[in-house]
Amino acid sequence: EHLRAAGRLSEAEAPMRAGLKGAVDDENWKEAAPRSEILCDLLLTIGKIETAVTCGRESVIYADLSGDAWQWGESRTTLAEALRENGDIEEARQLFKTVEVSRQRTPPSHVGPFSVGAFRYCYLLLSLRQLPSAKRRARKAIEVAENERFVLGTALGELVLGRADFLEAQRASEEIL
Repeated sequence: EHLRAAGRLSEAEAPMRAGLKGAVDDENWKEAAPRSEILCDLLLTIGKIETAVTCGRESVIYADLSGDAWQWGESRTTLAEALRENGDIEEARQLFKTVEVSRQRTPPSHVGPFSVGAFRYCYLLLSLRQLPSAKRRARKAIEVAENERFVLGTALGELVLGRADFLEAQRASEEIL
């Protein structure tokens, strides 16, 4: 974690893998799931997309074994992001949708604030130019985040809205030309 925080991303991979291996060897699934998810994010950042997809799939397995409902969703959205970056758009969309449906059944106090996973889903929708859907989700997420006083969640939601507005303006200028 410290190497990653210091921006030494390539050097961070081996120690992160060792920590994950320790958690898996101990069958500590509540520890293995987030470790695998964080490793997946690192791999995406350094451009190891296919390896990130594999790691994301492992994270889903560990989350399922952990029995942690929040981790269940976060691991799937992390895998979905890796799949999106790998070009597997339909599988990514299905995973995001599965998590969204599951979380709709959970009262907001149990869902938590606007997650990075929800932001990732909005980003997928933006990349598919489904701007109204992305904006609707972002507005709802901002409402939840503000009620929870979760600044990052509010910022991520505002980022989605800003990106959607930019894409709408870009589309309008292309239509004029």
